[in-house]
Amino acid sequence: MANFQAVLPRVQQAWQDAGKEWTPRLVATAHFSLGPDAEQRLHHRLANYYTSGTYTRESVEAGLATPEGVAREAAAYAEAGCDELILFPHGGGLEQVDLLADAVGL
Repeated sequence: MANFQAVLPRVQQAWQDAGKEWTPRLVATAHFSLGPDAEQRLHHRLANYYTSGTYTRESVEAGLATPEGVAREAAAYAEAGCDELILFPHGGGLEQVDLLADAVGL
């Protein structure tokens, strides 16, 4: 979320400087894992996927491992002006879809 908020003013300024007459579509991504051992699975998968120390640490810290965290983060992105939030599941299987739907009230 912090990265989205940090880059948003620059995106908006670049859009305006380019003379665009319409509003840009703002899309962001977040990583999540829900259910038993969610935090451990999330951290393990992200640490193995990303190889840069700083980016890996930031990704792990930003990862979402509770239904409340997912719901709070989705609401924060929407409030910040994000038009679409793509949530990447880590660990588990198809049950992640159902757990995510429950977390965001679908």
